[in-house]
Amino acid sequence: MTAPPARPRAGPIVGPGGPGRTGAGVAIFLVSLVVAVATILTVAAGGDAREWSARLRDPITIAVWASGLESADAAAARAADVAGGVDGVRAVRTIDATPIDAVVARIMGAPTRDPAEIRLLSIDTAADASAVAARVEGALHAGGVPARIDDHSWRSSAGLHAAAAAIACAAALGLVAVLFIWLACGRLTRREMTTRQTTLELMRISGASDGFVTGLFARRTIVLAIAAAVLGTAAGAVIAGAWNHYGPASVFDALRPLARADLAWILPWPLVAGVIAALASHLAARSTLRAVP
Repeated sequence: MTAPPARPRAGPIVGPGGPGRTGAGVAIFLVSLVVAVATILTVAAGGDAREWSARLRDPITIAVWASGLESADAAAARAADVAGGVDGVRAVRTIDATPIDAVVARIMGAPTRDPAEIRLLSIDTAADASAVAARVEGALHAGGVPARIDDHSWRSSAGLHAAAAAIACAAALGLVAVLFIWLACGRLTRREMTTRQTTLELMRISGASDGFVTGLFARRTIVLAIAAAVLGTAAGAVIAGAWNHYGPASVFDALRPLARADLAWILPWPLVAGVIAALASHLAARSTLRAVP
């Protein structure tokens, strides 16, 4: 007795591959890698900024540095003596040194990046901080003390200006990444559909609904976007972690060691990329179908 013939398996309606898929996948991968590294840096820097802000109790900060034969400690002691004699100064305190202090001092205008050559002091005032800061700055300049001063006001604070610029850059990078994935996924979906006009016509003749056709092409784009985003995010995490632990001197040296909690912030990105791809591909597919007779 012969066995019944095997039932033929139906192949996919739309075959694998397609024009532009490799390029779109590589582009989303690279964007995701940059987003991952930037997010990890932002989270690490934000943790350091919160830690440093917690140590900042007074309205004025002074950054001093070693100059010539004078050490950083000697410069700090001289700055404390000079500032302590200025009218309106209630107390001068030395801030315990940490690696992030070099970054803070650099933002304030110090000419060195070496934490060993930087000291920070804080000033408690009995009057308006801006007015006292101007008097202290004049006294330090007259005394020949190498120093920069920050009164933590939005008008003149280099630290607040740098923080605002960093937040703006991070937000701009996020918006550019979202817009790029939106455009890439929409373009990819339209291109795949326009190069498969015969397939679209056959599906229309077979009675396929617009929703079925839209979902068919949109799913291909969504899967590609999520896969590329996962790979890019993973690569970014590996690069950031390897550079943090094994790389040469870099911005990571001024940041605290990366923790698992820092890496957790990048985990939602592939899902975000998938949602963006879903919206963009569905809209592109529906607009393309409306143009098909």
